[in-house]
Amino acid sequence: LTDALSNVTSNTTEIWVVSGTYVPGSNRTSSFVVGVDGLTVYGGFDGTESAVTERDVLSNPTIFSGDVNNDDTGVGMTNTSRNDNTYHVVRITANNITLDGIQINDGHANGSSTNGYAGGVLIADTAENPTFRHCEFNRNVGLTGGAIRVNINVNTSMTFENCTFYNNVSRYGSGIYFLVNNNRTVTLNVTNCLFYQNISTDLNATDEGFTGSSMWIRANGSGANLTSTITNCTFGNNLDRGSRADSEKGTLAFSRRTDGTSTHNATINNSIFYYNDQGVSGATGVSVNRGHTSYPNAVFVNNSISEDAFSNLSFLTNTSSADPLFTDSNMDDFTLQSGSPAIDSGNNSQVPAGITADLLFNQRIHNTTVDMGVYEFGAPPILSIGDFQQNENPVTVYPNPVKGLLHVATIQMPKSISVYNSNGQQVLQVSNTDELNFSTIPSGLYIVKIVTDRNTQTVKVLKK
Repeated sequence: LTDALSNVTSNTTEIWVVSGTYVPGSNRTSSFVVGVDGLTVYGGFDGTESAVTERDVLSNPTIFSGDVNNDDTGVGMTNTSRNDNTYHVVRITANNITLDGIQINDGHANGSSTNGYAGGVLIADTAENPTFRHCEFNRNVGLTGGAIRVNINVNTSMTFENCTFYNNVSRYGSGIYFLVNNNRTVTLNVTNCLFYQNISTDLNATDEGFTGSSMWIRANGSGANLTSTITNCTFGNNLDRGSRADSEKGTLAFSRRTDGTSTHNATINNSIFYYNDQGVSGATGVSVNRGHTSYPNAVFVNNSISEDAFSNLSFLTNTSSADPLFTDSNMDDFTLQSGSPAIDSGNNSQVPAGITADLLFNQRIHNTTVDMGVYEFGAPPILSIGDFQQNENPVTVYPNPVKGLLHVATIQMPKSISVYNSNGQQVLQVSNTDELNFSTIPSGLYIVKIVTDRNTQTVKVLKK
């Protein structure tokens, strides 16, 4: 993998990585460097696929690991078993990079200067438009920023979709530490992401912890203009235990400069904050806080639940402190039980275009209204759906495999036919017809959903 990344040219747009565990080298300064503009690195393959759409991310984990000697015995900033781990598992140094279907684990950034920044992914301050989809960030440690750190010095946007952040540790910004520098205009979107058991804490009596066990998002520079949006995320069992006296404690920190020379507008949609400890073990603090600087110009919270009812914020719509009824929060199972107040309580208009699957690749909007949090209760899978089975309204699709026109034979004329790729994204849709043209989409395996007045059925179709 290191050789593949080193030999990439500007003509290369994709690298496919089969399931397995990969380490970037044998010393602490080794990293997987993604350094060619426009490159996408995909994981989740078993080695037999001929198209990205055929991969199965859940069944074929692709792991980039900083534990080069496979000898870690725990997680923590002073854990000596990790002193041989790489400082940064991945470094992104180019523009328009996408990581999709990768687990990034066990980086240990406990060094000086930049070697203390983000054990998982260190993003160059001039790298534009990085995107992370279907990624996991586990057990990464950094003195500032645990899993991801970026100090942005360019006008850009950053996107996280369907990602998980687990057991990352730092003094602050343990999942994501995100800073915007002077006179930069930046957009951050975090959608369908789960944050759990992340920890902000002290390094020692001098280097105290601040806040943001999940994220600290800061308009830090004079003239900075930041817009951040958090949608359908779940924050649970995160711990903020830092001793910094002038810093508020909480799992999500939004802030701007205290002198008022930066702008930060933040929005939280369809999200859940519950069972997070702030400051003292077992204590409920403020889920959303300012760290040691100033609150954003505005924090809008819509259709969301927090244990503290977002009591320190002003712009609230359809919010509550009701127990979301997780299936088993003690075992980090944040799916919803029947009767949860989060079911059918979100706002569909707040779900970004193209987001059609929840964190488990189930249908994102079920029973007409989206749920709060990362999981949709009772929703059918968009992926891993069995082939067509006979029922009262039998369906036949042909030809399959298909190159161009696909025909749908059924008793009733379909009301709609939708086609989804392996990321759960809708790529085609037609209405009131029994055929659709596959010639415009790439080769691979697709899920075709056929809706009639009687029922809804799905079938797998292979595009040649």
